[in-house]
Amino acid sequence: MSSEAFHWLLEGPLPVRGVPDICVAYSKELQGLLVQEIRCPSKRLVVAEVPGCSQVVFGTDDGYIFVWDAVTNQRVMLMRHHMWISATAAITDSLLAVGDWAGNVRILERARDHTRSLHVLQGHTNCIDVFSVLPDGLLVSGSSDHTMCVWDARRGLCINKVEGHTGAVCVLTLLPNGKIASGSADHTVRVWDTTTWTCLWTLVGHHDGVCSVVAMSASSIASGSSDGTVRLWDLSVGVCVQVFTGHSDSVWSLAVLPDGSLVSGAGDSSVRVWNGGDCTHVLEHEAAVYQLVVLADGRLASCSADQTVRIWNGASCVHVLRHQTSVIDLKLLANGLLIASCSKGQVSAWQ
Repeated sequence: MSSEAFHWLLEGPLPVRGVPDICVAYSKELQGLLVQEIRCPSKRLVVAEVPGCSQVVFGTDDGYIFVWDAVTNQRVMLMRHHMWISATAAITDSLLAVGDWAGNVRILERARDHTRSLHVLQGHTNCIDVFSVLPDGLLVSGSSDHTMCVWDARRGLCINKVEGHTGAVCVLTLLPNGKIASGSADHTVRVWDTTTWTCLWTLVGHHDGVCSVVAMSASSIASGSSDGTVRLWDLSVGVCVQVFTGHSDSVWSLAVLPDGSLVSGAGDSSVRVWNGGDCTHVLEHEAAVYQLVVLADGRLASCSADQTVRIWNGASCVHVLRHQTSVIDLKLLANGLLIASCSKGQVSAWQ
C-alpha cells in the first residue's frame, strides 16, 4: 500500500480533553508506513526524543508541553507553559526540559500519575535556541544571548555560564571524545572541554552563520553554514583541512553514513553525498532540505519544505512519505520509528 493511500485510512479527528482545537489521528492497523499521527493548531512544534522508548516530548508556540507515545498514541502528560516554547529536551525518561523565547528553562519531573514543575532556571537573557544533554546528565543550553549555560537540572543549579561567542548559539553537538562543539551566528565553531568549560579551539573560516555540526571521528568534525559551504576540521590542530562547495544556499543539516561518507542537506533543495572531497551523488527535493537522519539499516532519510520525507538507498529514492505542510524536523527513536514534525503542528510516526 502506498504511503498516500495509507494516510487517508486515519481515524479521527479525536479531541484531546481539556485542550481546545488540538486533535489526534491514528491508524486502524500498524501494518503500513504511517503508524501514528497527531495534529495541533500550533504553527511550530519543537520535538525531542525520550531516551530508550517510543515517546517524544513536544513544545508548542502557544505554550503546551506534552509527551506522546508514537506506538500507543497515548498522551502521557500535558501542561501549559506561560510563553512560546523554543526548545525541548529529555534529560531522562522522567526529567524533561523546555526553553522559551525569553530565555527561561523549565524543568519538569513526571511520575506515573502526575507531573510537577521542579524549577524555572534563569540565566539567559534571550531565546533558548538549542539543548544538549551530556553523558553525566548535565543539561547544556545555547541561547540568542550569545552564551551557553550548564545546568544541574535535578538540583536547579547553574554549574557554569560559558561565554565566547559573539552571536546566537544555534548548534550544540556532542563529540566522541566527550567534548562539545557549538556553532554560532558569529560564523564560528567553538570546541569546549566539558570538565573545565575552557574553549579548546575557535574554528574560523565560514563567512556566515553556522547551521549544523557533525562529528566525523574522534578528532574531526564537519560544519555547514549559511554561506553554502561545508568545512572539515582537524581537531588535533584546530584547522580547516577541506572546504566542500556546490550548495547555493544554507546547509541546514549534516550526517555521516556507515561507510564514512558525509551528507549535507541545504536550502537549495539538494542533498549532496561527499567522499574524499568529491561529491558522488546529488539527491533532489523540490524545496529546501531541513534535516537528515541515518536509519538503522544505513539508508538516509531527508525532510523538506516540499512536504515530503524521502528515503534514499544510495542515489535512489525508495520511498516518498507525503505530508500536508513543510516537514521541518526528523527524529529516529530507539525502536526504529521515524518521527516527522511539520510546520503547522502535524507530527507523523513512520515505520
